[in-house]
Amino acid sequence: MLSSLYWNYQRKQRSAERQELAARRGWQSVPTDPALADRWRSGPFAKRGDRRETIGVVRGEARGVPFTAFDFRLRTRVVTTNFIFRSNEYDTMTVWALHLPAALPWVQCKSGAKLARKLLDRMDGTSTVRTGDDDFDGRFAFYSDSPDFVRTLLTPQLRDWLREHKLTGWWTDGSDLLLAEEELFRVKPAKLATVADELADMVAQFPATIWPQPGGIRH
Repeated sequence: MLSSLYWNYQRKQRSAERQELAARRGWQSVPTDPALADRWRSGPFAKRGDRRETIGVVRGEARGVPFTAFDFRLRTRVVTTNFIFRSNEYDTMTVWALHLPAALPWVQCKSGAKLARKLLDRMDGTSTVRTGDDDFDGRFAFYSDSPDFVRTLLTPQLRDWLREHKLTGWWTDGSDLLLAEEELFRVKPAKLATVADELADMVAQFPATIWPQPGGIRH
């Protein structure tokens, strides 16, 4: 948990760094956009908490794909001791949201390690979608209400790309593809741009057949 003084320092630093990044890359940056805190109801946005806020918002294009990146913070717990002293606990995550040309079925990609899979299998009985590629299925765990879509999505080309880049923790929500990482210290501009580019490169591997119009994402 970061002190209020240190958090305010971090807030100013990340906003200044991201404004400089946006200026270099031809992107846009604003200190906050309250609408983003309520735009999604999945991933970290589904957590219980209040005092939701967004910090250091960057908008632009990564390899032709529009995206928004920002830090999302919410208060998750209020601790009171001796009925006098009270402290707040917050979660802070950096979020990347790529805006796709069409809505896709919900898909979630997690680590496929056996232990992680046991922990992540859902209480409602939903299990990982098997692709038939045992090596891939051992490394990646995909969840979806549309398993046939997942198998269409995971072409050999995309599976090879994922093996190489080991990119997990992302999910789809309507026409957005999101990735969230918990942070203690602020994500530096270089990583903010690198992850946006990597996600856009992954989306470029998606098969054209999943999009309603030929072409899909432009390369």
